[in-house]
Amino acid sequence: TQGLTENTKQNLKNLIFTNPGERVMDTEFGVGFYNLLFENATDDVLEDLKERLFTQVDKYLPFVQILNVITKIFWFTYVRYRRLCW
Repeated sequence: TQGLTENTKQNLKNLIFTNPGERVMDTEFGVGFYNLLFENATDDVLEDLKERLFTQVDKYLPFVQILNVITKIFWFTYVRYRRLCW
């Protein structure tokens, strides 16, 4: 149903944007996207982000199946931008 879909989207967003250690009762919860946001954009950082995403979704949202994750590095006037597509 629409409510379940929206709830799942919100849960996934919370998982991605929560930093590990931010939740008092479950310090392992969270991908920690903001921790990687200002890291140098390298393939290793992007692979780490993808690995964290898959691990966290498997543990906390086992009913969600990730089919593909595409990460790209964009360069614009000396500033690096990262985009996570899902």
